[in-house]
Amino acid sequence: MGKLQHLIHQNKIFRLFEPFIPGDHHRTCTAEDHARPLLEAGSGPVRLLDLGCGAGGTMELFRGINPQCIWQGAEVEGSPELRAAAPSGRPITFFNGATLPWDDCCFDLVYSHQVLEHVRRPEALLADVFRVLKPGGAFVGSASYLEPYHSLSLFNYTPYGLLTVLRDSGFTVAELRPGHDCFSVILRQMVGGHPALSKLLQRLTPLNAAVAMAYVLCGFDHRICNFLKIQFAGHLCFLAYKET
Repeated sequence: MGKLQHLIHQNKIFRLFEPFIPGDHHRTCTAEDHARPLLEAGSGPVRLLDLGCGAGGTMELFRGINPQCIWQGAEVEGSPELRAAAPSGRPITFFNGATLPWDDCCFDLVYSHQVLEHVRRPEALLADVFRVLKPGGAFVGSASYLEPYHSLSLFNYTPYGLLTVLRDSGFTVAELRPGHDCFSVILRQMVGGHPALSKLLQRLTPLNAAVAMAYVLCGFDHRICNFLKIQFAGHLCFLAYKET
């Protein structure tokens, strides 16, 4: 182990997050990347709740991964994304942002893509997500960290803050991974959502690319690369479970 890598391993912040940072790869992650293998592994019908689903565009995506996926969307009244979308006929249920209108233990998987930063009462909502999830079920998603204000967002989550609210709600956190870096999400906001530039910036993550270069030049392992990317992430991705 190189001297620099050894120093990072001894860093107090690294040691705090180390149990939650995977060491298998350091690719930029999305909420979908956590959901996909769980859907592919399903041996029967997978009942999935898309929490904060917007117009419900993941229904076809997830059914394409697992044709037995029973998709259900949840969205708050007045959602800007849902208002801007054409009627789709997808099964989307409105709720008050804190209490979910389903029975206990009825979903195998809850998916939440860039939603938690918009939630006024995250502790109440996460407690209810825990309630509707089956024992052994997974909660996967992403949330904003170093991302500018967008679409009625209320606040962002630090890595420690995200871990804390998930664990306080009863979840066992398995993984915390870096999403797009802060530069890419800031630049995407600066170009005002220009379709071509926004699409490019979804793939081009300059700071993450620099860390990937350090992986080659400095011999950093995957866990350190993930740790460095998490420190400057625009989005944080998580995988958590409701223990049996």
